[in-house]
Amino acid sequence: MLRRRRSCLSVPGDDERKLAKAAGLAPDEVILDLEDAVAPERKELARDMVARALREHDWRAGTVAVRVNRGSADDLAMVREARPDVVILPKVESADEVADAGLPCEAQIETARGLAFCEQIASAPGLEALVLGPGDLAASLGVPELTIGAGAHIDYARMRVAV
Repeated sequence: MLRRRRSCLSVPGDDERKLAKAAGLAPDEVILDLEDAVAPERKELARDMVARALREHDWRAGTVAVRVNRGSADDLAMVREARPDVVILPKVESADEVADAGLPCEAQIETARGLAFCEQIASAPGLEALVLGPGDLAASLGVPELTIGAGAHIDYARMRVAV
């Protein structure tokens, strides 16, 4: 399925007010974030809040996505049950991670290993989009950044992911 992703609104999964407000907005994609936007001690609460928000709200966005924590079986179990339009997998390093999700996916390329294997990741069943994460990629490469997303190393990564 081809989904437009021209405008994306990311919402912390542990903020009930923001989740409710996001449901009434109509960007191309709303991302309910369980990963970076949520403090470690609030992950379980966020998972419960996102599951409830997916059940209870009438979402206007073209696509509703949930970004899970890498390696969290609990996050993936909730997403499989709640059935958002797509799941966003951070720091993807292999095509198996996409295939194992069992849902339509967006794969974030945020590590050197993920970039090295992006062609295989791009061919994984269920993949809808590859997303470059320049800040985490620079950290993975040990490249200091003054401005996230700038520099020749990111130009290379951006073009590789685009190809």
